[in-house]
Amino acid sequence: MSNTVWHGDASIYSVASDEWSPSSAFDKQAQGYVTLGTTNAPNTGQSSSGEGNVELVLHTPCSVAFSSYTVTSRGDQSHLAAAQSPAKMGVYGSTDGSSWTELGSYSGETSWGLGEAKTFSANSTLGLFNYFKFDIRKVSGSSDTAACVSDIELIGVVSDLCADSASHNCDGNATCTNAGSSFTCACNSGFTGDGVSSCSALTVIPPSDIGRGDTWTKDATVTHNSIYTLYKDYSGSVCSGRYRVKTNTDWFAQTGSGVAFSANEWPPSGIFDGNIATNNEKSGFVTGLPQPGTDAGSDADVQAILQTPCLFVLHQYAVQGRSGAGESIQNPSKMSVSGSYDCSGTWTELGSFEGEINWVSEETRTFRADSTLGAFNCFRFTAKRISQGADSHLAIGDIQLFGTEETNVAISYSDIGTGTSWTKDPSVTYNGVKTVYKDYAGSVCPGRFRAMSNVEWWDDNSWYSYGSAERPRAHSSTTRRTLGSAVWTISRT
Repeated sequence: MSNTVWHGDASIYSVASDEWSPSSAFDKQAQGYVTLGTTNAPNTGQSSSGEGNVELVLHTPCSVAFSSYTVTSRGDQSHLAAAQSPAKMGVYGSTDGSSWTELGSYSGETSWGLGEAKTFSANSTLGLFNYFKFDIRKVSGSSDTAACVSDIELIGVVSDLCADSASHNCDGNATCTNAGSSFTCACNSGFTGDGVSSCSALTVIPPSDIGRGDTWTKDATVTHNSIYTLYKDYSGSVCSGRYRVKTNTDWFAQTGSGVAFSANEWPPSGIFDGNIATNNEKSGFVTGLPQPGTDAGSDADVQAILQTPCLFVLHQYAVQGRSGAGESIQNPSKMSVSGSYDCSGTWTELGSFEGEINWVSEETRTFRADSTLGAFNCFRFTAKRISQGADSHLAIGDIQLFGTEETNVAISYSDIGTGTSWTKDPSVTYNGVKTVYKDYAGSVCPGRFRAMSNVEWWDDNSWYSYGSAERPRAHSSTTRRTLGSAVWTISRT
């Protein structure tokens, strides 16, 4: 990576034949890295009073404590090698890519030959690092010009704690990442936990056996943006009930709500059916009209809403591209996901991604969601751009939701005792009216339950006992009678 635009950069989608990218500085080949020109490398010439700042950063999967490094000048044109090679450079190490420690530097190297390699020392006692920054401050020529490096080689000691399971304590379902002299552990996609003591499998919805997109029922009685919806009743053990899919845009080869699916229809129900999206399978979603590419001036607003029969805390979501190498450019490069309790009104953004390009056929990419925002039963995926520069149809092969199902537990127990078995308590009042409580020792929500009301209740006998016709607020009967308009509350302490 670099902080400066480089020569010949064609686009984010391809590499030009005469491109000199940052990766070329570390590939052991003659053609290396060149900045675009003087506007991108100011103050680098020997005659300039200031200093330039052309950074090349290498991130390595292992940790390295390097004692020296070799810089090689370009090997194609001697006059450019003599003028563009780094005369002054600082070298830094980091374990996170943000906090840097200087490991070495050199200056005054103004004489470079064609393809010449020079080796400089570094301080290996400063430790192991995974990020290495080479900061070119001056070039060898007199005037400001492009900075060029053919190759940079690090020489030192390599440490890879993650390569040997005996050297780290990551969970079996976690990924180990080297971080200097230590490592970090992160649970893999589909799991949650600290990565060390546990990585528990997350629940996936919709379940994989919910049925292909064309087995869902078209329903014109429930619409979204005047477009009919589709639903599927699921009776399995995980989040059972009715799933409903909504979208705000017409889809490819769409037929009416009272008509069978067409041979090559791409309905929104195909987004959540767990099947690979391909032609003539009715599994996967493609818009009926072209949508913005990455070069467009504004985003699209293509919504795919999944309404679930259970409350669900979203931790991660996996997006699979459609099948077919030529159609991968239709996959979303920019998308957000939001949660709601009623599929309308207030939505809470749970996650998003951008810049996801260069998909391959049927590729799946997993993204994090903010699980701390709570449980929802409506999830809106808004696709905003496809993964090529020009506009085209937008496709979503499949989306899986990973998280935890919230189970509704009743807190009105048949074994808690009748209302007259609760204790009247004048020491705790509500709107000046005494409360009643019951201590419960069952397995679900044990502790003290307290009932209260803002009005007196029928036939209240006294603080100490219940009358034969008394109807206290804790009574299980639905025929409580009050002395007027009432508000009653139950709490657990």
